[in-house]
Amino acid sequence: MKKLTIAVLALVLLALTHQPVYATPPSAYTINDYTSYPPFLSTAVPPLVMLVMSRDHRLFYKAYNDVMDLDDDGVVDATYKNTIDYYGYFDPNRCYAYVGGSSKRFEPQADSTGTNLHFCDGTKWSGNFLNWATMARIDIIRKVLYGGYRSVDTSSTTVLSRTKLPRDAHSWVKAYKGPNISSLTPNSWSAITICNLNETKTDADPLMYVMNGFFPYAASTEGKQCVKESQGGPNLTVSNTYAVSVLVCATSWLDSNCTEYKNGAAASNYKPTGLLQNHGVNRNGTPDSADDITQMKFGLITGSYSNNLSGGVLRTNIVDINNEIDNTNGQIKGTSKIVANINNFQVIQYNYNTGWYDAADPEGKCVPAEPANLTDGVCKSWGNPIGEMLYETIRYFKGLTGPTS
Repeated sequence: MKKLTIAVLALVLLALTHQPVYATPPSAYTINDYTSYPPFLSTAVPPLVMLVMSRDHRLFYKAYNDVMDLDDDGVVDATYKNTIDYYGYFDPNRCYAYVGGSSKRFEPQADSTGTNLHFCDGTKWSGNFLNWATMARIDIIRKVLYGGYRSVDTSSTTVLSRTKLPRDAHSWVKAYKGPNISSLTPNSWSAITICNLNETKTDADPLMYVMNGFFPYAASTEGKQCVKESQGGPNLTVSNTYAVSVLVCATSWLDSNCTEYKNGAAASNYKPTGLLQNHGVNRNGTPDSADDITQMKFGLITGSYSNNLSGGVLRTNIVDINNEIDNTNGQIKGTSKIVANINNFQVIQYNYNTGWYDAADPEGKCVPAEPANLTDGVCKSWGNPIGEMLYETIRYFKGLTGPTS
């Protein structure tokens, strides 16, 4: 009886102790002791990811709106700030020269200098300043996902281009009058204004106007933007017009997201990549495609223009990313659906002649007077039924074959 009492007392003391008893001290366990896959599976199955994307007109606003505290210092960053690295198609630590003629693009020429590595020699453009001035929200999304919109995508050349813009409130101005303009641009002015726009629907390139002076309200006027210095003010005098396109992944000027592609003995290609390429394929540390392993698959559901207020469209089933990107040279395939559909996002129905959303067929019209009730097929660039698209995505993963009626 005495032995039983001692045993029960020992169990009670063990239960009341504040420190749990471990077979091995907790500090001995590391992340390598755990697995994200069920231990009874012998082969890892690539995760299936459905991208659900709006194509609403707000994606075509400027990326850096100058009303946010980007560096979290408690002060709104209302203009360009040289201590911030602005993300975009340009390398923030490079200097660019504009090449005209048939090329019409910016090309990297030198590494930037200065305390924050954003300054140039007075004859070139700072990549950091150009990112702040020219990037739209959709440009940032495209770069994050797959490296950016490629207006040129050959075995030897890759050029990224900003999205094209209507000449209404989707166009924007960046005005700057800091003390370092000659270190950020090839101009020695006391102030500079850059307007991002397009002049016609058939423009071959996305454009930016460059003006000598400080005109922050040039894109806040009635009707077409970047015509006058302000509402009712004098007409703008444009010093230069540039195409907002940039040469990337040149062999001598590789950007941080340039990935080498190679097929056997063939020459290497370098292409800009994003989350889709980097997470879709495990390249096993080599540029050769022979040892690539698929590690994640992607599909795409987006909003549509014909039913802009409801549901969405399955643009592609979940597929291997090699259906989108040629893994031997990094080029986007002609059969691409994810990249191609996101590249095709645009603001439609805008009439560059009238300044209203009354373009002719096949786009249809969004009448000059705002409709009392927005319905499917009216003002097609408006509408963001993201909740319904998420619901349809859940139904997709359940294996249902038709849309919700």
